[in-house]
Amino acid sequence: LVPLPPKSTKNVDAAAKRTNLFPPARPLRILQLSDLHFDSQYTPGAEADCAEPVCCLNRSSAHHPGQSSSTTIRKPAGKWGTLANCDIPLQTVQNMLEHIERTQQQVDFVFLSGDYVHHRDWAYSRAGHLSQLDTLTALLRRHFVRVPVFWTLGNHEGVPVNAFAPHFVPERFRPQWMYRAMLRAIERTAAPLPKTAERSAIYRGSYMLPIWPGIRLIALNNGYCDKTNM
Repeated sequence: LVPLPPKSTKNVDAAAKRTNLFPPARPLRILQLSDLHFDSQYTPGAEADCAEPVCCLNRSSAHHPGQSSSTTIRKPAGKWGTLANCDIPLQTVQNMLEHIERTQQQVDFVFLSGDYVHHRDWAYSRAGHLSQLDTLTALLRRHFVRVPVFWTLGNHEGVPVNAFAPHFVPERFRPQWMYRAMLRAIERTAAPLPKTAERSAIYRGSYMLPIWPGIRLIALNNGYCDKTNM
């Protein structure tokens, strides 16, 4: 057997020195909000046990596939949400943000990681998506006045859902309109991105920028890699 070499203290010393490269700092507090999926058409008291893919809407009435309508509500939609095939009402998002603002005073950054739009994907439109983003942007500006909010996209930001077309398709099918909307939202809730990050955001819906000494934010548009990306 070959004996082990004697222990060296050099690596230990080097590691100890490396710990002094960065001065002690307080931990960052980052709030991540994901998959809000709020629905402006959510109606408290509407049928939550319906036959459609999404319930809790004013028109949700049929209990079984093929049934035209029913006047009896089996499961009324709650004020703040319902454990059923329903999204949440806007007032739930408002109440959540009010609570966070009131109870969490030391938030340094807010990261929004996509899927802001309701699940009624058959009704998706550019106008509807832009309205949803504008509504959420206004709420965030109200409740996080001094906290930078950074956005990225989810598969439900595509119109149609999951659709993030490549650059070789005709321009009218490309998602640059959504990328620019995301960029405007970042400008309103944080600050204008550096030019390199701005060009990347408009080109592919992804961007990178330093947000703290030694820390970079990398926001990826994972829709490109989704197997359902049409």
